[in-house]
Amino acid sequence: MNTNYLAQLTAEPSLSLLLQQADIPIEENILLCLVDIWLDKIDNASSDQKKTFGLALSIILTLRLPQVVDKLDQILSVCTSVILGANDDLTEEESSGDNMSSSKFHGEGVIPSREYRKRQIKFSDPIKRWSLENSVRENLQTCATLHGESFNSAISRMHPAAFAQLKQALKMP
Repeated sequence: MNTNYLAQLTAEPSLSLLLQQADIPIEENILLCLVDIWLDKIDNASSDQKKTFGLALSIILTLRLPQVVDKLDQILSVCTSVILGANDDLTEEESSGDNMSSSKFHGEGVIPSREYRKRQIKFSDPIKRWSLENSVRENLQTCATLHGESFNSAISRMHPAAFAQLKQALKMP
């Protein structure tokens, strides 16, 4: 598995040349393209993918790039939707009685069923354990510190309903 894909991609001579000719910093441009892709693809993603996109977008908030402030409204909108959607998913799952304790066991009850093992693996995934809510809250504070007045200006331009949903999602007063 290639763990340094971004470095390999930016080392591609033809891509590097085109970006340099356009006076675009390579690493920033590719990262911002990824942000645009994540924002575009979020509606068609599974709930796990949405949370992954949300966590990635949350981390983007910590970058010292002015373009982050330009995309702040979109990033926060996606993260808010994912957080509130995840809360709805949890409520739905709990009300349907779909939890690990309701799994059936094979044979003498010693060996967990295949479904039970699948759920154990699913819930051991680090993405399941990380809190998008906490990540957004912490990274939003970092973003405010890094960008100062431009951050405050971007927040003040948010639609009041979107800002209210953000406060609800992050459990802010």
